[in-house]
Amino acid sequence: MTKADTIFKENIERILKDGVFSEQARPKYKDGTVANSKYITGAFAEYDLAKGEFPITTLRPIAIKSAIKEVLWIYQDQSNSLEVLNSKYNVHYWNDWEVGDTGTIGERYGAVVKKHDIINKLLKQLEANPWNRRNIISLWDYQ
Repeated sequence: MTKADTIFKENIERILKDGVFSEQARPKYKDGTVANSKYITGAFAEYDLAKGEFPITTLRPIAIKSAIKEVLWIYQDQSNSLEVLNSKYNVHYWNDWEVGDTGTIGERYGAVVKKHDIINKLLKQLEANPWNRRNIISLWDYQ
């Protein structure tokens, strides 16, 4: 069992024992049912890649290729368009989260990256001062 597997199991046990159910959750499934969840706060995991520790569990299937495609869709394409995600990357699991009939997932993820020019700002910061502790990105839409 890997370190990620151990941490995953410990967190699942903590969620089952001490987790709190979400209240007034905003996400909804396609049928309108509220997508509640049970969660814990303060979970932290640290991995040393030099020791071969990698933060992906082997206890369940992980669609790593789809995850990479999703990251490209968000940060490279800077898009929230389901058409781009479906046709360019053949990833469809976001389709249930379409906002109305817009063909998008709303003003989040790639749309926020594009709106605030996050990637170009980060690249400029890294060129100017690569060791600055503020060289970080966030998808928080701070309007």
